[in-house]
Amino acid sequence: MWILLPEQQLIKTDRALLFVREENFKILSDRLQDEQKKLRYESDAIKKQKFKKQKKNIQNFVSLIRNMKHLDELDRLIV
Repeated sequence: MWILLPEQQLIKTDRALLFVREENFKILSDRLQDEQKKLRYESDAIKKQKFKKQKKNIQNFVSLIRNMKHLDELDRLIV
């Protein structure tokens, strides 16, 4: 059986606390990285949806303009 001096006990306690802090930091860091990855994937998915919507809106606008051209042709005088 070992008898530790008070300062040796304090050193052991400090080491244990330091170890716990480091482990907690690693765990929280990993969680943060996972959360960041998840947010990046969600952001990319939102950007893709936005791009698809914009593309569809542009296609609809172009179709509308083409249809308006046909209306102009219908309004011409028939000789």
